[in-house]
Amino acid sequence: MDLHLRSTLRLGLIACLTTLVACAAESDVPGGGDESGDPTSTSSSGNPTSSGGPTGTNPGTPGSSGGTAEAPAPGDPTPTPTPTPPPTPPALFTGTATPEGCIQNVAPGARAYTCEGLTVDATIPTMTQVCPAAGCGLIVLLHGDTGTGPLMDAHVRLRDRAAAKGYIVVAPTGPAVAVQGYPGSTWEPGSDAKVVAITRLFAKVFKADPKRIHATGFSRGGKLTWRLACDQSELFASVAPGGAGNAGTWLKINQTEPTCFTAGRSPTRKLPILFLMGRTDVPIPYSTMVSIRNAAMADYGIAQGQVDTLTNTPQVLRQRTNKPGAGLIEWFDHTYEISTTNPLFTGAKGHCIPGSPVPANAGQYTLACLGPNAFDWGAEVLAFFERTPKP
Repeated sequence: MDLHLRSTLRLGLIACLTTLVACAAESDVPGGGDESGDPTSTSSSGNPTSSGGPTGTNPGTPGSSGGTAEAPAPGDPTPTPTPTPPPTPPALFTGTATPEGCIQNVAPGARAYTCEGLTVDATIPTMTQVCPAAGCGLIVLLHGDTGTGPLMDAHVRLRDRAAAKGYIVVAPTGPAVAVQGYPGSTWEPGSDAKVVAITRLFAKVFKADPKRIHATGFSRGGKLTWRLACDQSELFASVAPGGAGNAGTWLKINQTEPTCFTAGRSPTRKLPILFLMGRTDVPIPYSTMVSIRNAAMADYGIAQGQVDTLTNTPQVLRQRTNKPGAGLIEWFDHTYEISTTNPLFTGAKGHCIPGSPVPANAGQYTLACLGPNAFDWGAEVLAFFERTPKP
C-alpha cells in the first residue's frame, strides 16, 4: 500500500474515533454521573459536588438553598400542610374535700362559716373544673376598722375574681368594735392566731396547694397582714398589705400595735410583698408607710437604689426592687383621696382603695378612692399572687 493511501486511512480512523468519543460523552450514562454509576463526581479539590450544579444551589433559582423542592407543575395538586395539634390542656384537680371541724359543707359556692368564734365568709370554686392538679390556691382577705369580710370584698372583688382562677377566698370578720359608737369590726391581740388557725383548716379541708396560700388586708387588716408576713412566712407564699405602716395603737385598747420589722420581727423566708401607700393618708400617716417599706428593704438586704420605676405620673408612682436573689418588694404610691362626703371617713383623704366600685355614700366602710383611678388594687393583688407562688 503506498504512502498516500496509508495516510488517508489513518486520518479517517482518527475522525471516526473522535466522533465516537463525542457521542459517548453526550450519551445518558445511568446514574447521572460517571461511568461507574456514582451519583456524585469529585471536584478538583476532592470534595463531592452535586451533578446538577454547585452544592447548595438549585439551578435556575438565584439565591435559593440546596434541597428546595421544585414548584409543582401546572395541574399538580397543592400539598396539604400538616395540621398543628392543639396544646394539651393542663391537668385539673381530681381530689375531694374532707369536712373537718367548723367546715362541714364543702360544696362549691359562697357561704358563711363560724370558725374560731369568728364569722368567715368563703367562696369555694368547683375545684375539679378550675383548680390545677396540685390543688386550689387560697387567699385570706382582711378588713380594717368598722369593716367586715363581705364589706372588704366589695372593694376588691376577690371572691368572684379569684374563684374563677382556681382560688378559695376566705374573708373572716374580726371582733365587734363596740366602742365610740363605731359599727362593724376590728382586730385585736389574739386575732392573729385565730386567722392562722382558720387558714390552716381551710387549706387542709380543701387540700389547697401549699405553694399558693396568700394574705391581703387594708388598714388594720393591712397591719395584721404585715405581721403574718413576719411571723408566718413559711405558711404564706406572698402578701399584699395596704394602707398600713409602723406605729399606732389598737383601736380598743391603749397599747402600741406591733407590725413587721419591729421588736426583732423578721420573716424567716423573704417572701414577696406588694404594698399600697396613700400619699395623703390621714389615719395611717404616709411617713409610717415609708418607714415600714424601708425597713422591709433593709431586712431583705436591698439598697434604696436597687429599684425599677414602672409608672411615674402625678397620681401614681409604681416601683419594684430588682436585686437578684433577694425577695421581691413592689409598691403603689398614689395621691388619690376618698370623697369628702363620706359619712364615716370624711377626713381620711388618701386612706382609700383605688379601683373600688363602692359608692361614696354607701355608708359603713366606704373606702373607695374617687375616680378615675389608673389602677385597680384588687386586680393588682390577684395578678401579684398569680405571679408569686412559693418556689
